[in-house]
Amino acid sequence: MNYKMIGRFIGKILLIEGAFMVPAMLISLIGKEYHVVWAYLWTLVIILAVAGLLTGLCRGSKKTFYAKEGLACVGLSWIIMSLLGCLPLYISGVTPHFIDAFFEIVSGFTTTGASILPVVEGLPKGILYWRNFTNWLGGMGVLVFLLAISSVGGSDNGFTMHLLRAESPGPNVEKLVPRMRQTARILYLLYIVLTVLAVIFFLFGGMPLFDAVCTALGTAGTGGFGIRNDSMAGYSPYIQNVCTVFMLLFGVMHHLTYAPVKALQYKERAPALKAAACAARTRPDKHQAEQNRLGKARPQIKVRRRKSCRAHDRCHLKSRVPDRLPECVIKALKIPCNQQD
Repeated sequence: MNYKMIGRFIGKILLIEGAFMVPAMLISLIGKEYHVVWAYLWTLVIILAVAGLLTGLCRGSKKTFYAKEGLACVGLSWIIMSLLGCLPLYISGVTPHFIDAFFEIVSGFTTTGASILPVVEGLPKGILYWRNFTNWLGGMGVLVFLLAISSVGGSDNGFTMHLLRAESPGPNVEKLVPRMRQTARILYLLYIVLTVLAVIFFLFGGMPLFDAVCTALGTAGTGGFGIRNDSMAGYSPYIQNVCTVFMLLFGVMHHLTYAPVKALQYKERAPALKAAACAARTRPDKHQAEQNRLGKARPQIKVRRRKSCRAHDRCHLKSRVPDRLPECVIKALKIPCNQQD
C-alpha cells in the first residue's frame, strides 16, 4: 500500500474543498451573517493546516498506484471531507451537536437527501448554499474534479483509471476519449452545462436567483436538498416539471449524454478517415515496389522438408558409430548390419 501517495491525494482534495467553501463564505459576507463568516474562516484554517501537514509528510511519494490505493483514496477522502465539511454548521451554531452536522453533510456528499433539520427557511444563506453544494459535488465526485483540473501524478498515467473506477458506480467504467484527464474534463463540462441550463429554466419560471442556484445544485446531485420547508411543493407546476426533467437528465449516465456529440464528431471526420483507410489499402508494398522498379520478381524461397523414417534414422545413427565399437554394442543398439549409407 502506497500510503504517501494516498496522503498526497487527500491533501489535494482538502485544498479543493476549502476552495469550494469560499463562495459560501462570500454569500454570508454579503448577507452580513458575520458569525457564519467566522465559522468558515476557522474551518478554512483547519483545512489548510491538515492539508499542509499531509503534503509535508507525504513528500517524495512513489508513483506506484493500483486498485487498492484507489479504493482507499476514495473512502478516506469522503470521510475526511465530511468531518471537515460539517464544521461550518457546527461552529456557526446551526446544529448544536457535531454528530447532527456530520449526518447532514454526509447526506449531502452521498446525495442521500436525508436531513435532521426540521426548519431550513430560517437558516443563513451561506449555510443553505454550502448544504446544497455538497449535494452537487457528491453527484459527480471530487476525485473526478481533481483529475479534471490537475495532473495528479505529474503526467496522465494509467493509475488515474483506478481512481475513476473506485469513484464511479457500476462494475465497468469506460473512457469517453483515450486520455483519462480529458474524460474527466468532458464529464464535468457536461455536468456544469446541465446545471447552468437548469438555473436558466428555473429563472424563466419566476424563481429568484439564489433559489434557482440552490435548487439546481440539489437537482444536479439528485439528492433533493431544498431551501424551503415544503421542498418543491411551494413552487409552480412549471418549476416542478423542469426539476423532474433535469433530474432524469442528471440520472442518465453522462456517457449516453455525450454520445450525440461523439456521433457528430465522427460524422465530420468520417470522410478523412475513409480516405486514409482507402489509401492504406491501395498503398503498394515497399519491397514489391522496389523489385518492380528493378525489373525483378520477389524471390520465392522453398523449404524442402526431409522425410523421416525410423529405418533411415537407424542408418544415420550407424553412420555415426565408430568402426572400432564392439559388435555387442552395435547389436544392443539394434542397428541392422546389412544397411549401408
